[in-house]
Amino acid sequence: RGHLGVGRGRGLAATLRAEGAPRAVTALALCGTWLVSGSLDCTVRVWSLDQHDLERPGGPAAIRVIEMSSEVMSLAIQHDQDGLCVHCGCKDRCIRQLRLTS
Repeated sequence: RGHLGVGRGRGLAATLRAEGAPRAVTALALCGTWLVSGSLDCTVRVWSLDQHDLERPGGPAAIRVIEMSSEVMSLAIQHDQDGLCVHCGCKDRCIRQLRLTS
C-alpha cells in the first residue's frame, strides 16, 4: 500500500495512505492546501491538507480518486475560481487535463 509522509518544518505532520494502491507514487504536486499524487497504478488522488484533515485519526484520506488509462509520470496543478486544473503526463506519451470542481 502507498504511504506518503507530509511534514511541516522539521516534523512529520501526517502520513497519507492510499488504500488498495500497491504501486509507487511517481508524481506529486502541491497547490495551497491541495496535494495531488499520481501513481503507477494509473490513478490520480486528490488530498486536502488543511489542519482539520491533518488532525483526523489515521491521517488524511484521498478525497477523490480518478482512474487514468495509463501510468501517471508527472503532474502540474493550478487552482482558480473554478477549482483545480490538473495536467497529467502519462507513460503513453499523452498529457491529460482534469478539471476538478467542488
